[in-house]
Amino acid sequence: MRPWQIATAVVASACGFTPAGDTGDDSQDAAVGDGAEPDGATLDSAGPDARAIDAAPIDAPACPATYTVSSGGGRYSFRLGPASIATAGADCDDDLTGRTHLATFENGDLEAVLTAVGASSVTTAYVGGRCDDALDCDAKSNWFWQGSQAAIPSNLWSSGEPSGDLPFAFVEDRNGWGLLSSGGTIARAYLCECEP
Repeated sequence: MRPWQIATAVVASACGFTPAGDTGDDSQDAAVGDGAEPDGATLDSAGPDARAIDAAPIDAPACPATYTVSSGGGRYSFRLGPASIATAGADCDDDLTGRTHLATFENGDLEAVLTAVGASSVTTAYVGGRCDDALDCDAKSNWFWQGSQAAIPSNLWSSGEPSGDLPFAFVEDRNGWGLLSSGGTIARAYLCECEP
């Protein structure tokens, strides 16, 4: 028995009763650290004496306030730039590390986002696309959204595109939006995305 149990037993016997469950057997005293508490509660119990409590998952930080357009679970921010593709990509990436990047449209609606951000008054805007060097980059089927294995749908390309092997794509407003695959050093507007 532990000292507090002895004291309880002495007081209880002086009052003329024996606490329920007290057999006088010290074998129930488990050593702390073997998975049991002195009162028999396990370390992962949900009671008030539990040492480990399952914490609720921490919510991911909110997207930056400049990401004002939502589509397909992502949030988008249009930047007038102008910037090269490398500078545009770096600017998007550092808004919320690991969550923001040049816009991709695995789920979002490209045309709806561009219309919502008011991009129709701008000639071109960079988004994130890539063609692996080992592939024929003149073939639509070899282009993917940057950072994923999701193929860029063939109906998003402008007539005669893709042409070239630079690892990006941008959008052009010529009788509607369409993706092009050349011009990465030209300073243009760009579109960033924040992942959910």
